[in-house]
Amino acid sequence: MDTVVARVVGALEDEALSKGHHPGLGDLVIAGTARAYGLTVVTENLRHFEPLNVPLDLPAAFRLQ
Repeated sequence: MDTVVARVVGALEDEALSKGHHPGLGDLVIAGTARAYGLTVVTENLRHFEPLNVPLDLPAAFRLQ
């Protein structure tokens, strides 16, 4: 984690806590990295990342058909 991501993580945590969400540090670092560098989080665990307001994608292998 670099200083850019660290600052974004702090802002994400503040925003999440103000809305009553309590994300873990791991999720914050992943989301902060995605936001800092314009990336999409690819995960099966959408409910942990949706409150962090970062681009998300559910892998096709996990989508209901």
